[in-house]
Amino acid sequence: MHCLRGTGAQRDDLRVKDPKIITELRERLPTLRACSSLASTSWYADCMTAQLAVRLPDDLVRRLDALTPEKHTTRSEAIRRAIELYLYRLDCEHDAEQYRRLPLTDSELALADDPGWSDTPPW
Repeated sequence: MHCLRGTGAQRDDLRVKDPKIITELRERLPTLRACSSLASTSWYADCMTAQLAVRLPDDLVRRLDALTPEKHTTRSEAIRRAIELYLYRLDCEHDAEQYRRLPLTDSELALADDPGWSDTPPW
């Protein structure tokens, strides 16, 4: 479960109606309260699930440091984002392989030209 961050007003906008989720949230309330403030000294311990130690070549560290603080606030944030993007790329490559193995049918491709989809954003 992701930690809730932000003001109380933002959290009040979340309306959870599922009893199972409400029960889980009540059980995790102490952790959620700790995570609600970035100033919390235990934020990482309560919100992050693992800490990894990696060795990087000096050149890579210099390039990483060039990204912080302009692009990312910390090295950890830059590394986390790089891993997210790498995993996303692997997912995209997997999807592309699936489309290569099982191409869309003519009827599926015809949907791309359907005028009923004209309001779809041009991603």
